[in-house]
Amino acid sequence: MIKLYNEIEKEVLNSKYYQDDKMQLGLTMMKSDGTVLAMIGSRNGDENNRAMNRVRSSGSSMKPFTAYGPLFEYFGDKYNAASIMSTANYQYPGSNAVMYNFGRYTYGNRTLTDSLRLSLNTPVGRIDDEILGSYRMKTFLHHNSLDVKNTYSSVDGIGINISTLDAAEAYNSINNTGIYTHARFVDEIKFTDGSTKKIEKRSKRSMRESTAFVLAQMLRGVTLPEFTAKFAYLDKAGYGVKTGSVAFADGINPPAPYGIGGSDVWVNSITNNGISLSIWMGYDTPNTSPQISDNFKGQQYLTKVLQEKYGGSAPMWNRPNTVQSVGGSGVREMFRVTDAKDINIINNILSPVELPQIDKLENNEKKLIKTGKIKRKTTHYINYGMKNNNILNDNIISEFNYNLLGGKRIEEE
Repeated sequence: MIKLYNEIEKEVLNSKYYQDDKMQLGLTMMKSDGTVLAMIGSRNGDENNRAMNRVRSSGSSMKPFTAYGPLFEYFGDKYNAASIMSTANYQYPGSNAVMYNFGRYTYGNRTLTDSLRLSLNTPVGRIDDEILGSYRMKTFLHHNSLDVKNTYSSVDGIGINISTLDAAEAYNSINNTGIYTHARFVDEIKFTDGSTKKIEKRSKRSMRESTAFVLAQMLRGVTLPEFTAKFAYLDKAGYGVKTGSVAFADGINPPAPYGIGGSDVWVNSITNNGISLSIWMGYDTPNTSPQISDNFKGQQYLTKVLQEKYGGSAPMWNRPNTVQSVGGSGVREMFRVTDAKDINIINNILSPVELPQIDKLENNEKKLIKTGKIKRKTTHYINYGMKNNNILNDNIISEFNYNLLGGKRIEEE
């Protein structure tokens, strides 16, 4: 495993992939079973692990999760990969601000497949504000461990602050028929007495199998010549890519010795039965560092090399019987899901939450008494989770959902 990591690191740190010596990266590569093969967070060996940082916007790289995924998951009976949507400039609701596509180009009415592959912003704005709304966005993001805010809108549809680890895990769910698998850095622990303990993978369903397949098929075409990742192209059927870039805020105009561009670039990619790979590149001080030229494609070349070497043969994903073709063929074929179901607030709160049987916990009153008065054991457990929101446990109901259920916080002594 160490030999493999050193091999990957040597390739990743090759200066040919970077604009200059000060450009940094964050990278996470994981197998489909959640095993992390490599995490590289620095080019110069400092202690800032940029692969784990959640301080930079994902740009367009997460649009499958902020817009298209939840659209098919909840409204797949009305919208599919061939649905037509306007690419005209989009005015944010209640504001004079306008969302534009890259370069302020418009493309008329296009299919959702083309809109994703061209990485257009304005269809995402319309999907998020006019169809999904905050709660559906939040629910889908939460199921894929990307929930980083209280509320969401079209602003978040084109970028959320996440890490490359977050992205690799989320894209792995598309790669694995909608099953999200938590990253594992250790397979097995060997103790001094010679005994061993295997670290089992932890998984959950984060989206329908049909949604995952339709998204994977859309991502397959991103490397075609007319779309955004042509420099990452590989002749592998089960290979999908999504690019992302981040523009500077109005009034920010750093030096551009390499050409006009933005502050961050991303590429997320998957190979069936292979790996999930997330790459971020940028500068630690973007507002005063060189702009990343729009002509820079080092992140795509690196993606291609790593996926070619470690992504395996990558056969096409199996199409579930809950997916129907709506036209086209090969990589240009478009699909619809047949099992979509919208969420409603009551079902969404109650269905996923399975509170543990507190009665079965040994001496639970003694262990939990410091967090509040125990009036009802289930209610107390909810309060325990609310007051310790740093505990990442899907079984602890959120304060938002708890309040909707009519619960009352128990005050501490």
